[in-house]
Amino acid sequence: MALTPKISLDNNIHIIQNDNQLACNILLGKNYLTYCISDVDYKTVFHIKHFYFENKVVGKNDFNEILADKNIKKSSRINIAIDSFKSVLIPNELLDDNNYASYFTFQHEILKEEIILKQSFKSSIHDLFAVKKSTIQFLESRLKNVHFYNASACLLNNYPDFILSENEHSVFVSMKDENMVLTIYQKTNLILHQVYAYANTLDIVYHIANACKQLNLKLDNSGIQLHGEVTQIENVSLALKKYFPTVRFITRIKDIQYPDALYSQPTHNFFNLFSIFKCAL
Repeated sequence: MALTPKISLDNNIHIIQNDNQLACNILLGKNYLTYCISDVDYKTVFHIKHFYFENKVVGKNDFNEILADKNIKKSSRINIAIDSFKSVLIPNELLDDNNYASYFTFQHEILKEEIILKQSFKSSIHDLFAVKKSTIQFLESRLKNVHFYNASACLLNNYPDFILSENEHSVFVSMKDENMVLTIYQKTNLILHQVYAYANTLDIVYHIANACKQLNLKLDNSGIQLHGEVTQIENVSLALKKYFPTVRFITRIKDIQYPDALYSQPTHNFFNLFSIFKCAL
């Protein structure tokens, strides 16, 4: 039975035929896969598909069917951002390229079947994240010119553009089905970036409230911005509004030409997907 995307947005009339002018950008989670086809300058999005598998883990057969898309095959570069629960941020002056595992000692156990990858930022910060070796090997065997990123780290390239000057603290929440990414800035300074597991909406409220308390945030001078593809995000927004005065959905990333059909979707959809663009430039 053919896979049917939960969301499919096309602008096929503008698809470029020359395969040297197309890039494929994939956001990969435990139970979902979202991808878009763009130009290699990451200014125009032609084609978006979102597959959601609910309680099922994305498998090799699912990959094979999705990767059969002719536009993926035509793409000259593939960028894949993987949801990794195991990740740490390390400043450049503290990074030891010969001993990545040591940075996870007090937070996560790195298993034998996992490999640690590095993602670097212009701000001299590095994100170390763990993924399964078999996942990397499988994707490299199926795709050409593939580049791997940590999905949560990609957000750090774009959040600064969404900081509101009137807020002392800007709080960003990226929602997935089983985990959330909480990122907090004091003005333009990053002070927290952490992945949290959760079981229900109250867990989400707790993690945000606890972080605000630990960091001494004044709620009347802080703004929360939400995004994510999960179906319960509206309920999360309503729950947060009971305790926090300023909660809204994040707006779209500017300077990208989207398919017209995207404008009928909530603004918070695909923010993480398009955050891959700055990583790939």
